Amino acid sequence: MTEGKEHLSIVICGHVDSGKSTTTGHLLFELGGIPERELEKLKAEADRLGKSSFAFAFYMDRQKEERERGVTISVTTKEFFTEKWHYTIIDAPGHRDFIKNMITGASQADVAMIMVPADGNFTTAIQRGNHKAGEIQGQTRQHSRLINLLGVKQIIIGINKMDCDTAGYKQTRYDEIANEMRNMLGKVGWKKDFVESGVPFMPISGWCGDNLVKKTTNMAWWKGADVKVGSETIHVDTLYDCLNNMCRVPERPIDAPMRLPISGIYKIKGVGDVLAGRVEQGIVKPNEEVIFLPTHTAANACAGKVFQIEMHHKAVPECRVPERPIDAPMRLPISGIYKIKGVGDVLAGRVEQGIVKPNEEVIFLPTHTAANACAGKVFQIEMHHKAVPEAKPGDNVGMNVKNLDKQNMPRGGDVMIYKKDTTLSAVKAFDAQIQVLDIPNEIKVGYSPIGFVRCGRAACRISALKWKMGKETGGKKMEDPHSLKSNEMAQVTFEPQQPLVADSFKNCEGLSRVAFMDGNGVVMLGKVVSVEAKVFEAKKK
Repeated sequence: MTEGKEHLSIVICGHVDSGKSTTTGHLLFELGGIPERELEKLKAEADRLGKSSFAFAFYMDRQKEERERGVTISVTTKEFFTEKWHYTIIDAPGHRDFIKNMITGASQADVAMIMVPADGNFTTAIQRGNHKAGEIQGQTRQHSRLINLLGVKQIIIGINKMDCDTAGYKQTRYDEIANEMRNMLGKVGWKKDFVESGVPFMPISGWCGDNLVKKTTNMAWWKGADVKVGSETIHVDTLYDCLNNMCRVPERPIDAPMRLPISGIYKIKGVGDVLAGRVEQGIVKPNEEVIFLPTHTAANACAGKVFQIEMHHKAVPECRVPERPIDAPMRLPISGIYKIKGVGDVLAGRVEQGIVKPNEEVIFLPTHTAANACAGKVFQIEMHHKAVPEAKPGDNVGMNVKNLDKQNMPRGGDVMIYKKDTTLSAVKAFDAQIQVLDIPNEIKVGYSPIGFVRCGRAACRISALKWKMGKETGGKKMEDPHSLKSNEMAQVTFEPQQPLVADSFKNCEGLSRVAFMDGNGVVMLGKVVSVEAKVFEAKKK
């Protein structure tokens, strides 16, 4: 029975070559998600490329370059079902060159599984890094900090490759890695009590299948783990136990205004424009007119009408989660935009809050302005190729949106809201409470890293340093500091140099989490505490 199950998203993250895609693929196979015949084809393809151990990973790594290099580059999503939940599994890249893609994946997750290898690569995976010595920070350490500050509140640690020669299924190797991980998680910001009692450390083998769905016979010493979830204590023996029994649907603001960041836009033959994304808050329904920010402006509209909503290739009447608060304004960041033959424009994304329904008019920010509208009408909503009547917070959906202006189309990273909603706009400036990571130089006013808010990004110039705290200040606030250094906390004013949508933490948590990058490195992480709206002049008639 798969219908009617509540939806969760899980991101699989960690260092390159820690076995993320292999574990994901094998788990899906064990749960019936990969037919035997397809697995045989994947094994043949892996053998042809001289990568016989990558057969399960190839199910997730679809791109030619990914298969030839043996690393995940893009963010891949698949669905599976446990007895209780309907999961979207996000396989995020671990290589440092693709950290932008990792941020996109982690920002859409309710649960994170951090994969660490039990072989000789473990030390590299968690190393602190030292810019002066030329030592690069391990991606497991960086990912652990990222998912915490991006708002993921449920984590599982997968100690993978327990079958390797270094580990040999031994408890001593497991204990060594589990203790190192507990220590590292505390240092990157996770609360000690939560790590000790609320995080399971699972010894697994993604390739052999140990402790994925069935308890292994190769580790007689493994007695399982007791995990505290709220007021309950849950016993888990396998990864499946964690996913089915431990994980919970987080509270979602469905009563807030609809917010849906667009993650993808597709043109599908016979359908039209299909937009994909996750509902962050509110509800999305068909036949609603929507706009897309910041593309939509008063002078240049970017708007349309939701025609149909699908989840996992099934049409749904609207997109929301029943037990999550849906009264907040709808917010849906767009992660992809596709032109599908026979369908039209399809937009993809995840609902952050509120509910998305067909036939609602929507706009897309910041593309939409008073002078240049970017608006449309939601025609249909789908989740994993299935039409759904509405989209709720946490849902990753694709939407067929009608009436889009081809001269001012939504862009990936835009946030879809209802056309009648006036509570969100592109920002002129925003204040964020941030944590500075390990950086080689001081940060001063004028510094302009790339800021990421859900799927949106823009260069953000620092215009003011309000205060900072750290070792230098004795743990007390220093007002108007001259500069920021590694590992300091601060409140900073940023001015986006390109159109960008963000919101305060109290209004929409999903649009308040922000990460800043310089080159391939994350330099700051934090949350938006206040915004100053950007005012556009209306289009002159």
